[in-house]
Amino acid sequence: MRSQHEFIFKKECIFEQNTDNIDFEFYIYNINGIVTVILEANKYDDPADYLEQIYNKFRDINFTKTNYIYVDLSNYYGVNCKYWLYKWSFIEENNQLVDVEFEPILYINKITNEFDKQVICEYLQKKFGKFKNN
Repeated sequence: MRSQHEFIFKKECIFEQNTDNIDFEFYIYNINGIVTVILEANKYDDPADYLEQIYNKFRDINFTKTNYIYVDLSNYYGVNCKYWLYKWSFIEENNQLVDVEFEPILYINKITNEFDKQVICEYLQKKFGKFKNN
């Protein structure tokens, strides 16, 4: 039996068939009905060029409770770039995407939602190994 604080981890891939073979991975963390999603970009394609497809996929895999995802651009920009982790907030009107706010995350400890902060730290730990939360 799982502890109520143990993460249930599900990984899902998105493959959009455009003129290029574009693939982004969604990491979906769900604990007690609270969902945090991280999109991991590949090294070739800027996810900002595919906002509509990402938004539609985002709606398909969850999203009755949140209107944002975290976007890891470290594969695309490299980790030496100052901003490679973002929070994308989807702004809807009548169930249609009307805008996206891009908020860079420079310091993990500045994330106010404790669940999101824990999820981001776990994700980065798995991706990069030893990771310091600051």
